[in-house]
Amino acid sequence: MNLLHIIFGKCCIVCGKTVDPRCAEGICDECQQKIIQGNLKIPMAQVRNGVSLYRFEEPLRRGLHRFKYNGAKAFGVYLGKEMAERFLLRGDSADVVTCVPRAKDGRPRMYNQSAVIAKKMARRLNLPFDPCLLKKQRGIPSQTQCTTPLAREKNAKRAYCIGESKRDISKKRIVLVDDLYTTGATVNACRNLLKQRGAAEVLPYTALRAEYASPPTLVANFDRRHVHEEFHDPTPYRYRRFRRKRK
Repeated sequence: MNLLHIIFGKCCIVCGKTVDPRCAEGICDECQQKIIQGNLKIPMAQVRNGVSLYRFEEPLRRGLHRFKYNGAKAFGVYLGKEMAERFLLRGDSADVVTCVPRAKDGRPRMYNQSAVIAKKMARRLNLPFDPCLLKKQRGIPSQTQCTTPLAREKNAKRAYCIGESKRDISKKRIVLVDDLYTTGATVNACRNLLKQRGAAEVLPYTALRAEYASPPTLVANFDRRHVHEEFHDPTPYRYRRFRRKRK
């Protein structure tokens, strides 16, 4: 806690409202109650094809939106801490932590949200973090533009490739971190590539898990005039420099 937090208060990392500066996690009471009452925390025994922390429902849906597009990095740091705790509770072991990459194609996003979560998780577990094991190709449509699970699977297979890292991961256990699990197409494509590099086992860890019956309605166009139709939150003008320059 610093002097500014004492004077002005802290913002809830989920909804953005002002909270008590003495709140350790930075989540307001209203959001905490919604998380508890909605049973949004997924028990370890109920997760298949990897580990997920929470269900993709309100208010965490809004928190992820703010984290990805509005610079609310504290939400990703919180998820990284939660992932590290879940990792220790499960008794898992690993050698390297990596993340699902994003393409450097000029879209208005300040950082790779999966890398923020993975980096914090690696620090808490005292494990090396290597974000360059995988690479995403430029010009590939976002998964949010694919309307069927088969289309998402095909798109993910051609979107990712082996990265530029020189790290030897043969016979190593790798933790693969992503922010959102919908159909598993992205996680499966990245896991197969890591195994091609010689990884003995890949442990997928995702922050939120959505049911594909009600997929997230993210807009993935190049302009990002409205980055999220569900909340009607336009891209801030200060992110204009992240857009692709048109000739």
